[in-house]
Amino acid sequence: EMKRLALYAQEMTRENTRLSQQNAGLRRELTSKADNLDREHTALSRENTWLRAQLLHAEELRRELTNTLQMNQSNTSLSLENERLRVQLYQADALERELTTLSQSSQRIAHSIHSFPGHGLAGVGATSPPSVATSDQVPFANTMMREPRAG
Repeated sequence: EMKRLALYAQEMTRENTRLSQQNAGLRRELTSKADNLDREHTALSRENTWLRAQLLHAEELRRELTNTLQMNQSNTSLSLENERLRVQLYQADALERELTTLSQSSQRIAHSIHSFPGHGLAGVGATSPPSVATSDQVPFANTMMREPRAG
Protein backbone atom coordinates (compact mmCIF):
# COMPACT_ATOMS: atom_id res chain seq x y z
CA GLU A 1 0.00 0.00 0.00
CA MET A 2 2.92 2.29 0.73
CA LYS A 3 4.32 1.60 -2.62
CA ARG A 4 1.06 2.42 -4.24
CA LEU A 5 0.86 5.60 -2.21
CA ALA A 6 4.43 6.48 -3.16
CA LEU A 7 3.63 5.90 -6.83
CA TYR A 8 0.53 8.01 -6.47
CA ALA A 9 2.50 10.79 -4.76
CA GLN A 10 5.11 10.55 -7.48
CA GLU A 11 2.39 10.77 -10.14
CA MET A 12 0.90 13.78 -8.35
CA THR A 13 4.32 15.44 -8.17
CA ARG A 14 4.82 14.95 -11.90
CA GLU A 15 1.30 16.27 -12.57
CA ASN A 16 1.97 19.26 -10.30
CA THR A 17 5.31 19.90 -12.03
CA ARG A 18 3.67 19.70 -15.43
CA LEU A 19 0.81 22.00 -14.32
CA SER A 20 3.33 24.37 -12.74
CA GLN A 21 5.29 24.50 -16.00
CA GLN A 22 2.08 24.98 -17.93
CA ASN A 23 1.08 27.78 -15.52
CA ALA A 24 4.48 29.43 -15.98
CA GLY A 25 4.07 29.27 -19.78
CA LEU A 26 0.57 30.70 -19.54
CA ARG A 27 1.88 33.49 -17.26
CA ARG A 28 4.60 34.32 -19.81
CA GLU A 29 2.02 34.30 -22.62
CA LEU A 30 -0.36 36.43 -20.55
CA THR A 31 2.45 38.87 -19.64
CA SER A 32 3.48 39.06 -23.30
CA LYS A 33 -0.10 39.70 -24.40
CA ALA A 34 -0.54 42.30 -21.64
CA ASP A 35 2.68 44.03 -22.75
CA ASN A 36 1.49 43.97 -26.38
CA LEU A 37 -1.89 45.39 -25.34
CA ASP A 38 -0.11 48.07 -23.29
CA ARG A 39 2.07 49.00 -26.27
CA GLU A 40 -0.98 49.05 -28.56
CA HIS A 41 -2.86 51.15 -26.02
CA THR A 42 0.04 53.61 -25.86
CA ALA A 43 0.22 53.78 -29.66
CA LEU A 44 -3.55 54.25 -29.92
CA SER A 45 -3.43 56.96 -27.24
CA ARG A 46 -0.75 58.81 -29.20
CA GLU A 47 -2.71 58.44 -32.41
CA ASN A 48 -5.88 59.60 -30.63
CA THR A 49 -4.03 62.67 -29.29
CA TRP A 50 -2.71 63.43 -32.79
CA LEU A 51 -6.19 62.97 -34.31
CA ARG A 52 -7.72 65.31 -31.72
CA ALA A 53 -5.09 67.94 -32.55
CA GLN A 54 -5.86 67.48 -36.25
CA LEU A 55 -9.58 67.82 -35.55
CA LEU A 56 -9.02 71.04 -33.60
CA HIS A 57 -6.89 72.36 -36.45
CA ALA A 58 -9.56 71.39 -39.01
CA GLU A 59 -12.26 73.11 -36.94
CA GLU A 60 -10.09 76.23 -36.72
CA LEU A 61 -9.57 76.16 -40.50
CA ARG A 62 -13.32 75.70 -41.01
CA ARG A 63 -14.05 78.74 -38.82
CA GLU A 64 -11.42 80.76 -40.66
CA LEU A 65 -12.83 79.68 -44.03
CA THR A 66 -16.37 80.56 -42.91
CA ASN A 67 -15.17 83.99 -41.76
CA THR A 68 -13.27 84.47 -45.01
CA LEU A 69 -16.35 83.55 -47.06
CA GLN A 70 -18.51 85.93 -45.04
CA MET A 71 -15.95 88.71 -45.48
CA ASN A 72 -15.75 87.94 -49.20
CA GLN A 73 -19.55 88.17 -49.52
CA SER A 74 -19.50 91.43 -47.59
CA ASN A 75 -16.67 92.78 -49.75
CA THR A 76 -18.56 91.78 -52.89
CA SER A 77 -21.71 93.58 -51.79
CA LEU A 78 -19.64 96.60 -50.73
CA SER A 79 -17.90 96.60 -54.12
CA LEU A 80 -21.25 96.51 -55.89
CA GLU A 81 -22.56 99.33 -53.70
CA ASN A 82 -19.33 101.26 -54.32
CA GLU A 83 -19.73 100.85 -58.07
CA ARG A 84 -23.38 101.94 -57.90
CA LEU A 85 -22.38 105.04 -55.93
CA ARG A 86 -19.53 105.74 -58.34
CA VAL A 87 -22.02 105.67 -61.24
CA GLN A 88 -24.39 107.97 -59.36
CA LEU A 89 -21.51 110.35 -58.57
CA TYR A 90 -20.50 110.38 -62.23
CA GLN A 91 -24.11 111.12 -63.21
CA ALA A 92 -24.32 113.88 -60.58
CA ASP A 93 -21.10 115.38 -61.92
CA ALA A 94 -22.48 115.27 -65.47
CA LEU A 95 -25.69 116.95 -64.30
CA GLU A 96 -23.63 119.55 -62.45
CA ARG A 97 -21.61 120.30 -65.58
CA GLU A 98 -24.82 120.54 -67.62
CA LEU A 99 -26.42 122.80 -65.01
CA THR A 100 -23.33 125.04 -64.98
CA THR A 101 -23.39 125.21 -68.78
CA LEU A 102 -27.12 126.01 -68.81
CA SER A 103 -26.65 128.65 -66.11
CA GLN A 104 -23.84 130.28 -68.08
CA SER A 105 -25.97 130.20 -71.25
CA SER A 106 -28.86 131.71 -69.34
CA GLN A 107 -26.60 134.49 -68.08
CA ARG A 108 -25.35 135.21 -71.60
CA ILE A 109 -28.92 135.30 -72.94
CA ALA A 110 -30.01 137.61 -70.12
CA HIS A 111 -27.04 139.87 -70.80
CA SER A 112 -27.87 139.87 -74.54
CA ILE A 113 -31.48 140.74 -73.82
CA HIS A 114 -30.41 143.46 -71.43
CA SER A 115 -28.08 144.97 -74.03
CA PHE A 116 -30.90 145.46 -76.57
CA PRO A 117 -32.16 149.04 -76.85
CA GLY A 118 -35.22 149.50 -74.65
CA HIS A 119 -34.18 146.47 -72.56
CA GLY A 120 -35.50 143.75 -74.68
CA LEU A 121 -38.75 142.83 -76.35
CA ALA A 122 -41.42 145.42 -76.90
CA GLY A 123 -44.63 144.90 -75.00
CA VAL A 124 -43.10 142.74 -72.28
CA GLY A 125 -43.07 145.67 -69.91
CA ALA A 126 -40.00 144.51 -68.02
CA THR A 127 -37.41 147.10 -67.22
CA SER A 128 -34.83 144.76 -65.76
CA PRO A 129 -33.33 141.56 -67.06
CA PRO A 130 -34.85 138.29 -65.89
CA SER A 131 -33.36 136.79 -62.76
CA VAL A 132 -30.53 134.40 -63.49
CA ALA A 133 -29.13 131.91 -60.99
CA THR A 134 -25.56 132.68 -60.03
CA SER A 135 -22.95 130.04 -59.30
CA ASP A 136 -23.39 130.45 -55.55
CA GLN A 137 -27.14 129.72 -55.95
CA VAL A 138 -26.63 126.59 -58.05
CA PRO A 139 -25.93 123.43 -56.08
CA PHE A 140 -22.50 121.95 -56.76
CA ALA A 141 -21.46 124.95 -58.88
CA ASN A 142 -18.65 125.89 -56.49
CA THR A 143 -17.40 122.32 -55.98
CA MET A 144 -14.51 120.81 -57.82
CA MET A 145 -15.45 118.46 -60.59
CA ARG A 146 -15.08 114.93 -59.34
CA GLU A 147 -13.95 112.22 -61.63
CA PRO A 148 -14.90 108.69 -60.65
CA ARG A 149 -11.95 106.71 -59.53
CA ALA A 150 -11.07 103.63 -61.49
CA GLY A 151 -11.82 100.52 -59.45
